[in-house]
Amino acid sequence: PTLLFPGPEITTQGVEATMRHLITLQECSESASRSIDLSAGTLGLQISSLGVSVCLQHSLLALDVTGNGLRFLPPEIEYLHSLQTLLADNNSLSFLPPEVSRLTALTALSLRHNLLSAFPA
Repeated sequence: PTLLFPGPEITTQGVEATMRHLITLQECSESASRSIDLSAGTLGLQISSLGVSVCLQHSLLALDVTGNGLRFLPPEIEYLHSLQTLLADNNSLSFLPPEVSRLTALTALSLRHNLLSAFPA
């Protein structure tokens, strides 16, 4: 899959952060593990939103965005048809997009320590 250039949530943190993000996504697209670890501890930076380029990794099985400043997940998350595990603990999520309910392969969802008050139907 083609990787899109990261959005301002990454690029405003400088060239080094942008390169780490691109390398992480490239390694994911080349690896057989089909998982992306964008947790704050792994990247050494925090992202404030999840880039659409991550949501275009259709064969992705696991996504970890723990410990970032995420306030929302993009509606494009529905394109992660194969996603089985989504870890989004310790963020600032106040809602989940209804598209999360379309992740039919999802078997593990962790949203501890967020600001959620309801889940999509």
